[in-house]
Parts: sequence; structure tokens; C-alpha cells
Amino acid sequence: MLWESLWRGQPMIDQPGHLWVVPAVIVTATFFVGGAIADVGRRLDLNKGLPLPVAELWLYALVGTVVIASLGALFGRRLYLREKKRKRERKRSSPARR
Repeated sequence: MLWESLWRGQPMIDQPGHLWVVPAVIVTATFFVGGAIADVGRRLDLNKGLPLPVAELWLYALVGTVVIASLGALFGRRLYLREKKRKRERKRSSPARR
């Protein structure tokens, strides 16, 4: 979220719209995946074993997080640039400039 704020030049929550919710969800999912990985390491270290269905759910969560982050990276920049271009075009054609 810090990179997003540095990239746009102002805090993400100050941007118009609710697009800031997407990175917040990604960060939350990342913390979840990190906790899951830490739990796997703890279980293996304590020789408790890891139930296969639990490992499968964690794998789905990891893949889902990577997919969501990738989609955000691909489309977020495009949407931002498109909106920036529209604002410039509106500014050029505004009656105040004539």
C-alpha cells in the first residue's frame, strides 16, 4: 500500500472511488498466506504432521493471492492511466480554457 501511495503521489484512501479496497484485500490475503506458511513450518518442526486437506486449502489460498495480485498489477495501472487521460481531455475541452 505504501508503494501505491508513492506511485500516485498521495495516500490511496484519498483517491476518488473505492479502488483502495482492492489493495487492502490483497494485503489481508498476504498476511493470511504468511500465517498459513508459518503454521506449516511449526507443524513440521513439532513433528505433528499436516493433514492433506488443510495443505490443499492453503495451496488454493496461495494461488488465489498470486492471481489476485497479478490481476491488480495488470489492470490497475491501465485503469489509472485511462482515467488520467480522460481528466486531461476534459481539462482541454472545458469552457474555461476557451
